[in-house]
Amino acid sequence: MSSNYLATAMASYHAAVRKHFDYYNGINVVSCMKLLEHLRVATGDEPVIPKVNGLSDLVAVVRFAAENTLASVTGDSQDAVWASASLGEVELLTGDADKANKYYRDAAYAPAVDYFQISSMLEQVDLFECFNYRPDAVTPVKTLLEQRKDVLEQRIGGLKKSEPRFSKIVTSSGHMIDKPDRPDERFPPRKESVVREQIAKRLETWGIGAGHLAICGGARGGDILFAELCADRGAEVWLFLALPQDEFLEESVRLPDSNWEDRFFALTDRPNVKVYSQLERLKAAPKGTSVFARNNLWMLNTARVEANDPKNLYAILVWDEKSTGDGPGGTSDFGNRVKKLGGRIAIINPLKLQAT
Repeated sequence: MSSNYLATAMASYHAAVRKHFDYYNGINVVSCMKLLEHLRVATGDEPVIPKVNGLSDLVAVVRFAAENTLASVTGDSQDAVWASASLGEVELLTGDADKANKYYRDAAYAPAVDYFQISSMLEQVDLFECFNYRPDAVTPVKTLLEQRKDVLEQRIGGLKKSEPRFSKIVTSSGHMIDKPDRPDERFPPRKESVVREQIAKRLETWGIGAGHLAICGGARGGDILFAELCADRGAEVWLFLALPQDEFLEESVRLPDSNWEDRFFALTDRPNVKVYSQLERLKAAPKGTSVFARNNLWMLNTARVEANDPKNLYAILVWDEKSTGDGPGGTSDFGNRVKKLGGRIAIINPLKLQAT
């Protein structure tokens, strides 16, 4: 199963490389290929390996592209962080443990590095560890990144305690408005008004307004309703998009015979609303990672850091309260994570509300 998963991932990244080369996609092809070779030797199996012509050439091109990026940007650029991390990954895969450690150290201690970049690097290194790939080289890098992650957490926490930007942080996760052909209702369009009323009441109870931060994913339904109401109340609103905006609109906003797309753009035009793209901020997701699960973690980690104290953290879940099939990227998981952080939760179940 592992080899099939890797082969599928590699084929996808290879197609992306052929369409538009950048070293993010290139290093992912190299990683998949090296892990497949490792599995073949370790297990004696013969996994189906998609054909990639000139793997050694691809390694050279990835290395050249990343080195060229390092030479062309300033040290405080986030591009410098990703280029160093990519070079570290190249060296992990091709055999030079000392160079790998050096490049990862450069990435981890770069002026522009942030908590999410360290977490992303760790996820990739964890994958290598999971497959027992070159533990002699992987273990020191993992230790380095874990230590750096701990330092950043403490540093960010300390800064927020002394100078918080927002006195309250409210997040939201929930169901999108149902498509017309959805067999089992979760958030039918006829419940929009009553859900909006319930969100408004909860924001009023919690006193959300100016000086507070609202974070959500920006999808039609619960997200947009929440964002509109928070913006109306004077809070700063951050929309964290799991996909590039054109893909996100198609996947999570547009609905035939509706105005959700217009409302999304109206939100983004408001002065107290900011839009952040996961791909731009965190770069490509590690292989096998759901961008929606990653978005939940991104929102929650941001909320946790900005909240400074669990008593300042709130979450509204527009949810039918069914956890079946609702995995790491789902609403029940989001709620459980907020509880573990010590925040307060309000659940709004569209199916229990009477449409007005």
